[in-house]
Amino acid sequence: AIDFIPQNNLETVVLTGGTEIGDEAFKACSSLTNIVISDSITVIGKSAFYRCSNLKSVTVGNGVTSIGEDAFYLCGNLTSVYITDIASWCAIDFISSRSNPLLYAENLYLNGERMTDLIIPDGVTSIGNYAFSKYDSLMSIEIPDGVTSIGDFAFYWCDSLASVTLPDSVISIGDDAFNSCPLTSVTLPNRVTSIGELAFCGCDGLTSITIPDSVTSIGDGAFASCNNLSSFVVSSGNRAYHSAGNCLIETESKILIAGYKNSVIPDDGSVTSIGDYAFLGCNGLTRITIPDSVTSIGYAAFNGCISLTHITIPDSVTSIGSQAFVNCQNLSSITIPDSVILIGEYAFVDCIGLTSVTIGDGVTSIGEGAFSSCFGLTSVVFENPNGWIAGITTLSVMSLSDPATAAKYLSDTYYRDAWTRA
Repeated sequence: AIDFIPQNNLETVVLTGGTEIGDEAFKACSSLTNIVISDSITVIGKSAFYRCSNLKSVTVGNGVTSIGEDAFYLCGNLTSVYITDIASWCAIDFISSRSNPLLYAENLYLNGERMTDLIIPDGVTSIGNYAFSKYDSLMSIEIPDGVTSIGDFAFYWCDSLASVTLPDSVISIGDDAFNSCPLTSVTLPNRVTSIGELAFCGCDGLTSITIPDSVTSIGDGAFASCNNLSSFVVSSGNRAYHSAGNCLIETESKILIAGYKNSVIPDDGSVTSIGDYAFLGCNGLTRITIPDSVTSIGYAAFNGCISLTHITIPDSVTSIGSQAFVNCQNLSSITIPDSVILIGEYAFVDCIGLTSVTIGDGVTSIGEGAFSSCFGLTSVVFENPNGWIAGITTLSVMSLSDPATAAKYLSDTYYRDAWTRA
């Protein structure tokens, strides 16, 4: 293994032998500008090129199978990556996005040709985790029949990727696989069984999605923040999911997986929980009524719904998840019903338009920072002001009986503390 290289005045390194580049081998080698890694190298260790601040180009040999955590992190001047075989690149085990030189490089060259429209060759069966994550220059990709899995973060934040063709062979799409890609359309193959968390989150170009019969698992937030999505269809033969009121619902659990600006949550008992990320970043949502069949509002369920002005929480709800209403800037008032026991951490943080809150009699726990940065909050009415403790401070009934004082305590004085009531 190549474990340590003297760093003084080192500009270009060509590795012609060996099988491994050890952890931190070239760490903080600020003079290094070019590195050529031969086909004999199979492993690039943790932080191998960490903070090589002047590194501009990397040639990765076909033998590399694993690149460790932070291997190319803080290589901010890296512009170009050179490879000779896409199949080998797709098979590399990148530990994270900070293992992949494409985190910074805007140019990927295949046999000297800059890749913007990528064709994955026949014979590839999977596209590995982080394979093209944050490769900004990628505009389109053709994936051949035979590929069965697309890894976690495989095309994460490829912010020029407008077109992708998924073959019928694809069975699984990983977490964040196409997160924040400007895809204009996507057809899910009829063999897909699994769609990971946040897989298509932030794909604002999508206008419609059809879930085929084969899908049995959809991760939280898989279609969150798709602000132009107006049509959601689940094939009639799908036993795990259905759509109603333009909401995607997991049938057996009765969890609302995804909703959009024109969604109407069904009031027929088919929804008992608003799932994690369900309406995340839904900029066009202005009003929503939660039916009295719902008992919980999940993590970040309405996070970033900046146009939301009104929401009705029914007496059936017992918990409001962490970050549930973060940055709902136009929400001016909220009534927490008596049925609610728990308000999660940072549940209403950055709701800058919020002026009044009513905390129901049943609430016994308010998480840390639940109303922090609610700069306009002037009135908080505690239906039960008795027995509250903020961190280790016992709060008087007299203080919490005054709406102005209660507002100051909750949003300012004791906002860092978790509140509990005996």
